[in-house]
Amino acid sequence: MSESISEPVSPVTPSENGSLLAIPKFSLDRGVQKPREGSVADNQTESFFSDFETSTVVGSIRDTLKFTTSIASPPALPYDQILPRTFQEQLGTWNMVVVTIGSLYALMILGFLWFLWCANESIPFWRWLVLKGYVQRTVTLSSAVLRTVVAVQSSLSTSMLAALVLETLGFRLRKSAFLSIQRSSGGLPFELLELRYFWRHSKMILCLTISLCTTTVLAYFISTALISDFQLVYTAGYAVNGNFSYTLYNKKLLGDEPTYTSYRPANFPVFAEYSEPTPNNYTQHNVDDTGPFVRALLPIPNPSTREQLHSFSGYGTLLNSHVVSLQPLIRNLTFESRPHGESYRFKPLISGEIAIGDLPPGIMFDPSAADFLGQIPTFNGTGSKAKEAQRGPDNFVSFLCQMAPTSQSSENESPISMCVAGNRLEYNNTFFDPGRLPILGTRSTSLLNESILLDPLSYVLVNYRGAPPMSTRINSTIVIRDGEWNETVDASSTWKSFKAPPTYPILQTVSLTYCFPHFAAIDTEISVNGSTPRTEPTLSKSNDSSVLYTGDALRQLGADGVKRTLNDRGILTLEKSQGWTQATRLETSSERYYTPGGSTMALDGSYGFGMVSNHFTPPFYHQLGMQEYVSDYQTTTSSPVSGTWGLCTKCMTGMTDGDTFGIHPALSSIFQGALRKSGSIATAIQALFTVVNMMQYYDRISQFDYGDSNPSISQFEAVIVPRGRLGIMAVTIGLILHISTILSITVIFHLRTKVSFVGQSWHTVAQMQNDTVAQVLDRANMMRDSEVEKWLENEGLNGNERFFIGKELVEDTKEVTESKMEQGSTVRQRR
Repeated sequence: MSESISEPVSPVTPSENGSLLAIPKFSLDRGVQKPREGSVADNQTESFFSDFETSTVVGSIRDTLKFTTSIASPPALPYDQILPRTFQEQLGTWNMVVVTIGSLYALMILGFLWFLWCANESIPFWRWLVLKGYVQRTVTLSSAVLRTVVAVQSSLSTSMLAALVLETLGFRLRKSAFLSIQRSSGGLPFELLELRYFWRHSKMILCLTISLCTTTVLAYFISTALISDFQLVYTAGYAVNGNFSYTLYNKKLLGDEPTYTSYRPANFPVFAEYSEPTPNNYTQHNVDDTGPFVRALLPIPNPSTREQLHSFSGYGTLLNSHVVSLQPLIRNLTFESRPHGESYRFKPLISGEIAIGDLPPGIMFDPSAADFLGQIPTFNGTGSKAKEAQRGPDNFVSFLCQMAPTSQSSENESPISMCVAGNRLEYNNTFFDPGRLPILGTRSTSLLNESILLDPLSYVLVNYRGAPPMSTRINSTIVIRDGEWNETVDASSTWKSFKAPPTYPILQTVSLTYCFPHFAAIDTEISVNGSTPRTEPTLSKSNDSSVLYTGDALRQLGADGVKRTLNDRGILTLEKSQGWTQATRLETSSERYYTPGGSTMALDGSYGFGMVSNHFTPPFYHQLGMQEYVSDYQTTTSSPVSGTWGLCTKCMTGMTDGDTFGIHPALSSIFQGALRKSGSIATAIQALFTVVNMMQYYDRISQFDYGDSNPSISQFEAVIVPRGRLGIMAVTIGLILHISTILSITVIFHLRTKVSFVGQSWHTVAQMQNDTVAQVLDRANMMRDSEVEKWLENEGLNGNERFFIGKELVEDTKEVTESKMEQGSTVRQRR
């Protein structure tokens, strides 16, 4: 068995019957099988082969082979005379497609990826991909295609680099087989770097190989790089039709409602807002005007739906929210400490008469308001104009407010109280005090129909420094009359200040301002939208303070003193419509109705602070008269308009009775926080009144019984989309570098090679044939590479001889010993 393995496999010859017979221990010499030296064949066998070699049959076969070879094989030309090949000849059609079409296709995919990165929801196709969740899949598939293109082009370029090494740099004998295989079938470019052969011979080819290796490795991380740019964001979903009841049809179903000023707001629902800038033609610097505001309350009871709302188009409730505060004219100012109210406790009271000076642009007067009261009895006007039953915005009306004494543990707040201007109505067949009648119809302007509310109340706000002097005995009262005050002039302030006399040093100053809020509401079609989701704020208690943290709520209400966008405030944008003011008063041939069509019972002006359900609450469908006016405003009947509200956290402690009210600490915290941060009394009142209106609206929403059949609503959906740029930039740079490397290798291959054909195998094997390689191939059919190299050393060859395809032999004199050169151990190319 060992003998047969050590001996070479014998060639075969045909037998008589046509089968192949193995003749052992013979070798070939010039194509004829002969006994090997040292064989034991007899003389007859030698004579047979000698006669067979000289026979006419063998001669005929040799002539035929020579003729066939001369026809099939072109004559060999010197390397320098070989003409340059075309791209198609060198690469082939398929490989040209891989280089050109593959590069263009990769650039197209890259452009599509940039589209995904740069587009937004305004593009329908991008929005469809995002909402369907196809973006990640698309990026993953695109990454797979790019990796495939890079891998195929990299293998092709490796084949061209191997050809460049064989033709321009030469090859070592020990690596000749590996380079031939790579020239034919390509492979990974890293294997070329492992040769470490052209480090000293061609820096350009070395750089291209390193670049190719780099882009090939980076291609495996394309998907990772792209996914790193993804973020969880919210985008607008498709609009759907909802089914919401938006108002009340039967108000009687409400029953008794709470006094909202005494309750904590459960939440701060998202609303939409439209506003216009404050008029620039103010000639007075002592006016604090929020500007025209309209806020839309949404008929959506679910907080999470409101937070994720992108757009709403349908019926809703609009709430005018314009507030003007100004420095008033004051006369007959009097301070008293005496028993007052149902409890008949000693209370610090401030009274007098108040009026507007010059009418600012933010306030208007509607003379027709009082006309709907029918015939007005004569009363003695107290205004600056002398005429019977004087009426107008410049008329003085009386007021009586309780000051808001604070406890010793009170927070650092302004002790502000608020009462209705004209809250001292006295009537007994004639007016002893007409109450609000002289100024009825004076209100801040509205972006809605001006006639929705007959009388949006105006208020006197009282503040002071020091402490009000208090009486302790029933028969002892403290009075500071009109002539004892010293008026402090500050033309830029909305407060009118009076310095108390030295008789009562603990009371330093008393300040008053005149405020005109207008919170009328209508039901109408609205269109709102937002750009991002938001979170409805809540109140929280900080440290040991009794004042609640209201920063988030004030930001939503726009009362934190910082100018922000609606999106930053966490609210929606309301689109203005001409239909807001198109509602007209209802009139017939016999009666006129003050309330216009379109007014709502969802918010009917009964939110508190003297605004309660009465004869003047809209909508009313009959002519009002003086009887209704007196019954609703008469002070002696404990009318809500005769009350005083303390707007601080711990003021009026223990003083709440029929005409003195302390509001809930949550509401006072909102008011005080808004006043402190914005510095605007009008903004603070606007925030406070907005909150109580929202409390009433969302308290009633569960009983809404009149619906809109086709409201359109869309919400934000959480999606994963590309938002970063680092990953896509890295992929772009890497892909451009790869394509540049591929094109450079292709051009250099075309210019510097003549006898290499990418993807072709037979010419690769044929061009490697020379005497030395033939010796190696004759023995290496069952050897490992390491065994071949060891055998070369035993044969006196170190395997580092350099060969060139298509050129004369060039010896590597640095690696071939001088002894071998002297012995003529040179290797020549087989031509």
